[in-house]
Amino acid sequence: MYEASLEEWVDDLKNERLYEHQIYEITFMDGKGEELGKQDARLRETIKYNSLCPTKKNDADNVYTFNGWDHSLRGIYEPFTTNPTFTPIPFGETFELNDDGSSYSVSIDEKDKELLQNLVIPENINGKPVTSIGFECFRGCENLETVIIPDSVVSLEEWCFYGCTSLAKITIPASVTSISESAFSWGCSAIQEFVVDEDNPSYCSEDGILYSKSNELIAVPGGKEFTNNKFIVPSTVTKIANHAVDACKKITSIELPTSLKAIGFYAFNNCTNLGTINIPSGLSSLSSYAFIGCSNLAIDFVLPKNIHEVPQGLFYGSKNLKNVTLNNSTTKIGADAFYGCTSITSISLPVNTTEIGPRAFFGAGLTSIEIPGSIEIIPNLAFASTKLTSVKINEGVKVIDQSAFSGLDTYLSEVSFPTSLTNINNYAFSKSYVKNYYIHTTSTETVLGDFSTFQKSEGMKIHVFKGMADEFKNAKNWSKYEDYIVDDVEYSATQDDIVTLIDGVDYTNSIDKSVKKVIYSRTYKDNKWQPLYLPFDMEYEDWKENFEIAIINNIHQYDDDDNGTVDRTLIEVLKVKDGKTLKAHTPCVIKALNPSTTAQEIEVSDVVLKKAETNTLDCSSVNTTFVFTGFYSTMEGPELVANNYYAMSNGGY
Repeated sequence: MYEASLEEWVDDLKNERLYEHQIYEITFMDGKGEELGKQDARLRETIKYNSLCPTKKNDADNVYTFNGWDHSLRGIYEPFTTNPTFTPIPFGETFELNDDGSSYSVSIDEKDKELLQNLVIPENINGKPVTSIGFECFRGCENLETVIIPDSVVSLEEWCFYGCTSLAKITIPASVTSISESAFSWGCSAIQEFVVDEDNPSYCSEDGILYSKSNELIAVPGGKEFTNNKFIVPSTVTKIANHAVDACKKITSIELPTSLKAIGFYAFNNCTNLGTINIPSGLSSLSSYAFIGCSNLAIDFVLPKNIHEVPQGLFYGSKNLKNVTLNNSTTKIGADAFYGCTSITSISLPVNTTEIGPRAFFGAGLTSIEIPGSIEIIPNLAFASTKLTSVKINEGVKVIDQSAFSGLDTYLSEVSFPTSLTNINNYAFSKSYVKNYYIHTTSTETVLGDFSTFQKSEGMKIHVFKGMADEFKNAKNWSKYEDYIVDDVEYSATQDDIVTLIDGVDYTNSIDKSVKKVIYSRTYKDNKWQPLYLPFDMEYEDWKENFEIAIINNIHQYDDDDNGTVDRTLIEVLKVKDGKTLKAHTPCVIKALNPSTTAQEIEVSDVVLKKAETNTLDCSSVNTTFVFTGFYSTMEGPELVANNYYAMSNGGY
């Protein structure tokens, strides 16, 4: 308890106030015993040195890095003079002779990186100039505050200041003509300005921001303050370089100029507070991971018309990205493009899109998706962990790859597979509780993965065409789902509006089915007779303008010189006449009236494609049975070769 009269107490307070307002002078010396400067400090104040970095001349063995003062700058209570302290680092751990043998690069040994606080790079070592700051030179030097770059340095290599979180300012001399676009990337969050010598021929700085003199934005200081937190890119800029706006957490809005043509890799990497940015419509190049980690970016993205691919990882982790509109010429969506974009609920994939990359929409907020038939493969994890309640897979899709639709957050009532589907791979729908799968194919050869293709659950059903339950239950890898297979699907033309039969492709229909249109495509290079075998009825009236067709009635073979080998084959045929219908699976020959080196297409509407079957031709004069398979012809026994001349008997059908 303070015991004193009121007068004594007031006098003590006055003395204390006088004492607190005492100013002390602190003198700072350099490593050569010369005064660097003075700073004033009040009683009990803690100060920070704010002038030139002390230096110590390198000796024959070491370079010296300043690491503090020999007197504390905390709680000052008297005037004093303080001298710098330095840590020696051997030349061999700091500099590396370049391949040319005539110059050095700065290359800090890993064990010395924690020691570095302030460094003056010498112009030469052993009479040879220091010309570059090497690859990952200062990577992870979290205590590094200042670096003095000499006029001998011409290049700053890749990742050279990676993760230098305490570095506040970089001065670039006139000699530097090459700066890697990743030199100041990944965590140089304390840099407040770049200063470039005005005589530098390649680079310049404006308002502390680094630009090339070829109109590229090279680097924005991670610690720089902007008015209203908005960065307006100058109208002269045509390219945002790789990593240019890296981890600039103080920026909430960016305005890009209409002159901009290109945005580089990781250009806006980890700008976690960036909320708005405009994408110029004239942009012609957009690189991978440009907006990765921009978790607060809340824009409606429209892919510029001159860009035809969504780059890999473009909006990786942009959880507030709202709407995405792709142009009609979009051909590809890269891997991880919209990974974790939880605010996107829908997207329209253009019919020209032919490729989706792995994890393209992993963890996105999608509730519905339609896959166009132009995309043959739905890749691994493409739509995993989304919120899909509606999926439409169009005819043309062939493969659903591993885990493509795994881990869906919500129940998906049904998925219909097109007839074109050939593979559903491991874990495709693992941990996705789909109630109904509709298999619109007559082939049990659709390959299932060995492991957990479908997530088994109560009430799940796999629906196949009527009459095919047993075939699926007995087929490889389908048998493990035999308790879920039901054959209740009626075939309708809407499931196969158009079927194209291509010369040389196997025909494997296992049931008869109706289709709206069949297109038969084949090349007829000359007007010689060729084998024909089709799985549908055809009216000769539809073919006669371009083709002659004849039914094979018999085949004769002759050994003219009695040497035991066939010398001649005679095909006995009946030419098809007007008004006749040629039945499916009838062995025929066909001759084009207008031969061409390009494929000719024959279209037949509203037909029934018959179940694939083999037909035989019993020959009266040879001991051979000809077997026709496929939809034109393949024969066992003496080969009926297309384009050979054949003798033909008279007759008609």
